[in-house]
Amino acid sequence: MRFKIKNLLASGGTLSQKVVKGAFWVGLFKVLERTLRFAGKIVVARLLSPSDFGLFGLACLAMEILQIFTETGTKQFLFKEIVSTPEVEMKIWV
Repeated sequence: MRFKIKNLLASGGTLSQKVVKGAFWVGLFKVLERTLRFAGKIVVARLLSPSDFGLFGLACLAMEILQIFTETGTKQFLFKEIVSTPEVEMKIWV
């Protein structure tokens, strides 16, 4: 089992190895990000009063909801539309 995981995370390799390696790193960074957020909220909870922390929680919830709407792929779509013109494609590849 350990050899299989090590083999899948090795550099280069087949497409499936690259997919597993990418998924591993994305997952690892997501776990790290959530852990740091949780630790930060614990620190804030110790510093604020309960009512202020409730307000802070509502503000965090609002930010998370807004972030969901901003990550709808609009950036990728706009970039694709800009790059799809022949003049821009030539500038990129030259």
